[in-house]
Amino acid sequence: MSKSGPMMHSYQGALPHLPLPSLNDTIGKHLLSMRPILNDEEFEDLEHLSEVFRKGLGRRLQRYLQLKSWLSTNYVTDWWEEFVYMRQRSPIMINSNYYGFDTLNEHPTHNQAARAANVTFTALLFRRQVERQEVTPVSGCFVFMIRYCILMCLLVLCLPTYKSAILYNAVRTAFQQLPSTRRGGKRLVIN
Repeated sequence: MSKSGPMMHSYQGALPHLPLPSLNDTIGKHLLSMRPILNDEEFEDLEHLSEVFRKGLGRRLQRYLQLKSWLSTNYVTDWWEEFVYMRQRSPIMINSNYYGFDTLNEHPTHNQAARAANVTFTALLFRRQVERQEVTPVSGCFVFMIRYCILMCLLVLCLPTYKSAILYNAVRTAFQQLPSTRRGGKRLVIN
């Protein structure tokens, strides 16, 4: 049986190398993003701390990041998976993946169990599509729409995260030092 169109990861090798921003750019953007929420005194403190970081630890960390960027096509993904998804102990659905809701404006039922079952069913359908590489790569979508489109199962980015299926085969257990991933897991745990 043949599939029409490209498979999910067929363009992975053609993606450009992820650029590494300079330390000055990163610090500048951080300061710019924090300015609206800090008063003048807090912002001056942040500027001072940023300068200390830029001259000290920041240089060393930037060198490590540069080395990592030379050795991998995406220097962010594995650290993102480990430190953002796997080590975080608060509920991911509401604290990280806040777009992951069952409907936007209309609720077909107010029965919470039915809504949870619908979210679970849809997520597992998407998981099967990811495993079979049936989701087509992104093309012709505005950047601001990508997150919405992914969660509505309209399209998917060509991400190593999906390739590793860590989104579906990961177990985060409280008080466990290292989270584990398992291929082909058949269980669903809700707590």
